[in-house]
Amino acid sequence: MGRNVFVSFAVEDRPLVESVLEQLGRRQIISPDDNVLIDYDPGALGSTFRDSAREALTDADTVVVIWSRAAALSNWVNYELGMADALGKRLITVLLKDASPELPSNLQQTESVELAIP
Repeated sequence: MGRNVFVSFAVEDRPLVESVLEQLGRRQIISPDDNVLIDYDPGALGSTFRDSAREALTDADTVVVIWSRAAALSNWVNYELGMADALGKRLITVLLKDASPELPSNLQQTESVELAIP
C-alpha cells in the first residue's frame, strides 16, 4: 500500500503537473502505489476549499510542492505549505530548472529535487 501524496501547485502551473509526476516516478520519489492527490474539491454542502485542503493535507503522508514564480505568489500554495508545516508533514520541493525563484526560508531546509520541464 502506498502513501498519500498531496501535490501543491499554482493553478497557472497545472499543465506541468503530469510531467513533474512522471519524472518523480522515474526517480522513485513517488511510486505507482502512491495515492496522488492533485485536485481537491469541497464535497459537503457548506464545506469550503480551506476545509477541503486542510482535510486532504491532514490525510497526506507527504506533500510535494511545485515551486515556481506563480507558486511563490499564490495565496493557496502558501496556505497549503503553512498547513503542511503545522501538521509536520514530509515536504518535498520541486524546483523547475531555470524557472524557480529563490526559496523562502521555510522551504530551504526541505528535501528538494530539480527537474527540467520541457
